[in-house]
This record gives sequence, C-alpha cells and structure tokens, in this order.
Amino acid sequence: MGRNIENRRMQARAHYKKHKAKIRKYRKAYYEKNKEEKNRKRRLKYAENPEFAEKIKAQAKVWRDANKEQVKLQKIKSAYGLSAEEYNTLYMRQNGCCAICGVATELVVDHDHETGQVRGLLCSNCNHLLGKAYDDCEILRQAIRYINKTRR
Repeated sequence: MGRNIENRRMQARAHYKKHKAKIRKYRKAYYEKNKEEKNRKRRLKYAENPEFAEKIKAQAKVWRDANKEQVKLQKIKSAYGLSAEEYNTLYMRQNGCCAICGVATELVVDHDHETGQVRGLLCSNCNHLLGKAYDDCEILRQAIRYINKTRR
C-alpha cells in the first residue's frame, strides 16, 4: 500500500512540474474570484476558535523567525516597491555601507517623502538625521555652519 501512495505522489509531482504555469494561473484566478468568501470564513473561524487563532499565530511567528531576510525583503517590496534583486543590487553598489557615513551596519531604505522614489540605503542614524531635518538641505547647511562655528 505504501508503494502505491509513493507512486501516486511521484505522478502528482510530475504532473505539477509539467503543467506548473497553467496550475498557478488557475489557482490565482480561483483565489481572486473567491478571496472575499475565503477571508470571511477565515475571520469567522478565528473568532469562533481562539485556540486555532493562537496556533496559527504561533506557526506564523516560527516561520517569520526562521525567514527574517525574506520577511525583510517582503516589507521592503510592500513599502517601497523595491524587488529583492533591486535591493541587493543597491546593497552591492554601496558595498553594504551607508550612503552617507560609509559605516557597514544594518541598512534601511531611504526614500524621498514627496515622490516616494528610493534614494539609497542608510544606517538608521543617517536616516534619522535626514528625517529630523525634514530632508531640507538648508537646515542641513545651517547645521554644518553651526558645527563649524562652535568647533574649537
């Protein structure tokens, strides 16, 4: 009996591999067509069964903890429209260093708040510096003059 199950699994894998694009297209269309109903049922199940909801949340946390880089790239894609390849290209172009201070540390995506256009990758200190100055070049120039004037 175990042998038949394994044969069936092999056939199913081969079928999926052969028809992968068609199957994915069908699944995507089905999901889009039934998304609202599926979400309604899922929300209802969560509301009626708190143990189930906690189990799913725990599983999601385990997955997120095991896939931190993927989660980070998904957030970047969602927030800035930057694909993993584009992010990695930018990271490599900057040699893994902040575009302002040059420190090799954890980098965040810097973007123009008016246009949404990604400018580069910065360390959190430099990103906060620009944010506190409202991305205003004149404020930054005044800060430089102040530092130079008060330097001993």
